[in-house]
Amino acid sequence: MKKYSTLLSFVVLAALASSCETTTTPAGEAKKLTVAQIQTNPGFAWFDYERTSYTPNADTVILVRDSYRADDHQVYIHVNPSCSCTGTQKLFPKFMRIMQDAGIPETEVAIYSMARSGDNHPETKQFNITKLPSIFITRNDTLIATINDVSATMTVEQQILEALTK
Repeated sequence: MKKYSTLLSFVVLAALASSCETTTTPAGEAKKLTVAQIQTNPGFAWFDYERTSYTPNADTVILVRDSYRADDHQVYIHVNPSCSCTGTQKLFPKFMRIMQDAGIPETEVAIYSMARSGDNHPETKQFNITKLPSIFITRNDTLIATINDVSATMTVEQQILEALTK
């Protein structure tokens, strides 16, 4: 009987200990990356192909170029590298292609790699990220647009132009 009592005590103790474990994953940290780092990161193996295969509307790209003001505008991209969703593997590289074609230096875009939308990032107080990828465009530190999907009605370059001309 004593063996069963000891075993029962052990099982109860183990159950209590396991009930203290958290089932939620703690927030990770966003990692800022350059385009050069993305090109060598295995999680972004799809990036170069998707970026080079997209041909944006040249007329709209010119309008984006003419509307972008480096002194006023800031761009922040938060993306999950290993996500195979359309937003990540289409929106993000298309956005970067448009910026490249518009002559906007890659250094004008802050790119953060995140595993989850709840990960900590430098703009936590400024942006509430509910979906990855999320692209935020600000003017003088005021949010003017969030782009986080490939729209069925507007091209990515049209979404960018609309944001810049608000």
